[in-house]
Amino acid sequence: GSTDENWFENSLPEVDETWRTVSLQSLIKFYRHPARFLLQERLGLWLETDEQQLETREPFDLDGLQAWALRQQLLHYKLNKNDALEVLPLIQATGVLPQGSVGDLVFNEQAAKVNVFAEKLSDQYPDSFLDPVAFELTINNFTLSGQLEGLTNEGLFSYRMGKAKGGELLAVWIRHLILNCINDNNVSRESNWITEDKDYHFQAVKDADVILGDLLEWYWQGLQQSLPLFPNTSFAFAKASLKGNKTESATMSAW
Repeated sequence: GSTDENWFENSLPEVDETWRTVSLQSLIKFYRHPARFLLQERLGLWLETDEQQLETREPFDLDGLQAWALRQQLLHYKLNKNDALEVLPLIQATGVLPQGSVGDLVFNEQAAKVNVFAEKLSDQYPDSFLDPVAFELTINNFTLSGQLEGLTNEGLFSYRMGKAKGGELLAVWIRHLILNCINDNNVSRESNWITEDKDYHFQAVKDADVILGDLLEWYWQGLQQSLPLFPNTSFAFAKASLKGNKTESATMSAW
């Protein structure tokens, strides 16, 4: 067929009204990968991804997913003031590290990467967090519910030990919009997202409920047909388009 042929040719029947009750987790899952969400939630198709395939790696190395997971563990311990020597036996007990001196080398390599990011993060990491806030919003005949975590008096704070990705940026943006819809005078309506390659600051948003309403309507469309939305590709295109911007932070005040 031609290259512009729609892979999802016919729309599915519209879902029933129970789908208008949406969890924050589901909405974020949808916007991370709309086509995958459609296949899984409507058709029950789970396509095998690289990390789900049988491992063919050498026993003295970690694959990308294992290394990423190890770094997240190490960062968690680091932020909780645990010493690396105390952490090593805990990591070894999981069986993810190779045996002997090779395992020690892999651990030290990953710990070094974590230390670099933790040092950057420490400059902005809040002294304390507020308790998560449960919410239930009624917007455009949808009910969106869940809880916001990472709250401080200065707003939402989150981070990603890795480079910024479009799907993750959308997840932060959705949480930021919700922050601007809830009534909590103890929390500023601003958000910070720290990644390895860039820091993002989101200012207060007017009519955040209207923007969320649009996102929910597109979510509804995406339950019946494939939306031409590819978050990571779109994000790469946007970065290329804004390449002339030399600032180290980005501010989003509107979709």
